[in-house]
Amino acid sequence: MAASESPHQEEIDPTLAPGSILNRYRIEKLLGHGATGVVLRAHDLRLRRQVAVKLLKRDPQTDQVAWGRMLHEARAISRLNHPGFCAIYEVAEEEGWFYIVMEYVAGCSLRQLIAGKGLEKVQILLYGSQLAAALAHAHERGVIHCDVKSSNVIVKSNGIVKLVDLGLAQPLKREKELEKYTSCAPLEEVGEVGGTLPYLAPEILRGGRASVQSDIWALGALLYEMATGTLPFTGRTCFEISLAIMTQPPPPLPRQTNSHLTTIIQRCLQKDCGHRYATVGEIRDDIERLLLTSRQGRSIVFARRWVGM
Repeated sequence: MAASESPHQEEIDPTLAPGSILNRYRIEKLLGHGATGVVLRAHDLRLRRQVAVKLLKRDPQTDQVAWGRMLHEARAISRLNHPGFCAIYEVAEEEGWFYIVMEYVAGCSLRQLIAGKGLEKVQILLYGSQLAAALAHAHERGVIHCDVKSSNVIVKSNGIVKLVDLGLAQPLKREKELEKYTSCAPLEEVGEVGGTLPYLAPEILRGGRASVQSDIWALGALLYEMATGTLPFTGRTCFEISLAIMTQPPPPLPRQTNSHLTTIIQRCLQKDCGHRYATVGEIRDDIERLLLTSRQGRSIVFARRWVGM
């Protein structure tokens, strides 16, 4: 796991300053921090490797809830075995600290790379293909991410991307999994859904539950962001953003955007979830087909028809 570098070193408890030891991990650097915890780079003294330590702040009022969410994230990650997700090494409690030890990934967030300007077509296709493959793997194993966004994607120097932060992930039941995997119907077995407003699907804002199609919507919003440098639905207030998501079409993509990529994005951002892709695997296939034909200079025909916007 990786996080944006943070200058606020003073926010770390003195017992966890660089050079201090937590269990068998020697703390090296603060990588990022949030409302309930921090992410640290550390060195595993036993296995002699760098790791990321996601650590809860010691707060009696929030420990139980935050620890429950951390366990939830760890269990979701443990179901996955894909290069698009960080491996999890340990979940533990030590001297009052609750923490997860994960794979450390050196890189920067996709949000930093986009930087309000957007990316080149080949970059969009390469990153989009990897993200779709990772999400397809998660869905096939009964995990919905629920918080796909540019700041939750880490891009390594070699172009490999990792989708991080499964703290909001929701499970799909194993029985009748194929039916639910290809359906946009609300899932009765999942609880309250969180997420990041500009990436939330309209059915979520209307009180629906997380589904494969809500992850597909979020991936479409991310592809749009990669293509334009901006999110498809914006506003001055949460109300304006929500209203735009539920009622307005996204602004047209730039004229220079590849028409086939535009088709993929538009299909992901259909208001009616039944008109979106049925699975993320279909998105992966279309992006990889587009990437291949773009390199070879050939035309492309998508295999499946769909209802346009």
